[in-house]
Order: sequence, then structure tokens, then C-alpha cells
Amino acid sequence: MEFFSQWKFAFLSLGRPDYLQDSDIVSGRFQRRDVYGAWEQYLGLEHSDNTPKRSYAANQTVSLVDI
Repeated sequence: MEFFSQWKFAFLSLGRPDYLQDSDIVSGRFQRRDVYGAWEQYLGLEHSDNTPKRSYAANQTVSLVDI
């Protein structure tokens, strides 16, 4: 359970996160809209990124051709 305690759930509307508590009822936050556009509402998840970092040079493929 400790692993999940590092994650934060958020309701996003107009690009702004509103972080949720365990007791929040999420369905009440969504509004029915018939128009779809850039300002839709989302349920987001914030968590730490523990993936290993790779250097830029290691990701590049260099081919040298001697003519």
C-alpha cells in the first residue's frame, strides 16, 4: 500500500489540477457537455518517474562513411 501512497489523483479542468482525497466522489465533478474541445475534463495521475536516465549521446547512432 505504501507504493500507491506516492501517487496523487487529480481532476483536471481547464488545465488545472484539483487533487483528490480518498473520500472524494469523482463522478460529481464531471459535467455533461455536448461540445468537445480543448477544455475537456480529465482524471489524471501524478507519480514520480523512477525510470533510469540515459545520456543524450548514448541514444544517438552515428555512421561515418569514408569515401
